[in-house]
Amino acid sequence: MEWSRNQCLPPTGILTGSLFPWIMWNLWKARNRFVFEGFSATPEDTLSSAIVLAREWNEGHKLENNLKRKHPQAEVVSPVNTAIVRSDAAWAEQRNCAGLGWVLFAEDQIIQFSEQKAFVNSPLIAEGLAVRKAVLTCQRRELKKVRIESDSQTLVKALNSGASGAGLYGIVSDILKMAEAFEYVCFVWIPRERNVMADCLAKTALNVVVPLVVGEAFIASN
Repeated sequence: MEWSRNQCLPPTGILTGSLFPWIMWNLWKARNRFVFEGFSATPEDTLSSAIVLAREWNEGHKLENNLKRKHPQAEVVSPVNTAIVRSDAAWAEQRNCAGLGWVLFAEDQIIQFSEQKAFVNSPLIAEGLAVRKAVLTCQRRELKKVRIESDSQTLVKALNSGASGAGLYGIVSDILKMAEAFEYVCFVWIPRERNVMADCLAKTALNVVVPLVVGEAFIASN
């Protein structure tokens, strides 16, 4: 029979979630490498990379859930009329650049921002740059009470403790200095599933061929 000639996929080891988004993401990355570097990845390599990333995400998600069960975090309660801004970053090692995305929830509006940034050396630095952009946006809008949310535990811990590694020190110092302008400010970790909007903005900014200028999109809340 005709169907018997088709090859079966190897065992992925992925018990939860879908492999499809990771395949699409790796196809996009393979396309960019071909356009920018002339490197043509084989379908097998692209699929294998998608499986590896999906496994890593699942393992990280399991560890994250286990840590939350063992060490539940106290919910940070912010004052009334506190603006919320969520940020995220996507990083391309081959191109040494990052896409930054941040979303401001204030005054019954959702305001989206995104930007592409060159010469970024690590994903953690990219996360720091996204938070700095978010804080700068709140400062320019003269907001008084601000809640900064990020899904980078390392970055949030550094901001709350004031201690960070050498690579992140300058960015953390800038953020904390700018944060002095607010009457109230807090830095809060959130899980990835609550940061989907900023994540999509960051990935879109990263994959725009022409460098992206900071943009805004206003969405009235219901």
